[in-house]
Amino acid sequence: MREVMTISGIDDKYIYLATITDEATCSGCALAGSCSIKGRDMRVRVKREDITKPVALGDTVIVELKYNVAILSLIVYGIPLAGFLVGVLIGYIFKWNDIVSLVTGLVFASCGFLISKIFDKKYEVKIIDVKKNDDNYLRNLAENGKIDSGVR
Repeated sequence: MREVMTISGIDDKYIYLATITDEATCSGCALAGSCSIKGRDMRVRVKREDITKPVALGDTVIVELKYNVAILSLIVYGIPLAGFLVGVLIGYIFKWNDIVSLVTGLVFASCGFLISKIFDKKYEVKIIDVKKNDDNYLRNLAENGKIDSGVR
């Protein structure tokens, strides 16, 4: 899925992106009732080293989002929970002490967190295209509170 976003902040490690939504603009759209952007303020950060094109504060970018919310929830919460349950079940099957079963479950849950961290790298956000904006656009975004900048 591709989204149009604007660069709302830049620091040493990350570039912060925010969706560009406006009620007046969204009300005229045919997809206004089923849009994934409308009604939520999505903020994303991208590692600065992953960006190949030069970017500046206020630039409009096209972002490739390779995720589904349900799949990410399953990865982040389901894998560690399954690991915990398997660890506790192993302790129950071998009739270990409750404390040992709990510790085994926690060890398996931490292994689940490591596995979910590996899967998480597959769903990173990538900037595909950058559209440079002039200073007036940047000033307008800053005045409307869309970006945090010291633009005068």
